[in-house]
Amino acid sequence: MLEAFNILSASRPVTMSGPGPIPLSEVYAYCQMFGIDDPDERHDLVMLLQAADAEYLAQVRAKG
Repeated sequence: MLEAFNILSASRPVTMSGPGPIPLSEVYAYCQMFGIDDPDERHDLVMLLQAADAEYLAQVRAKG
């Protein structure tokens, strides 16, 4: 999951107010690229990535 987060982190939008969350479309593309076809695995990956991403964004904003 950490590898997926690091890869997908580069796909996040950046605005004048800072980085945004990793788009769900990018997670879908990641699953397609790496052959993650099982719906339960995709769901778990999305949940873990969104939790990690929320923590990352909270830390970035706290430093801001």
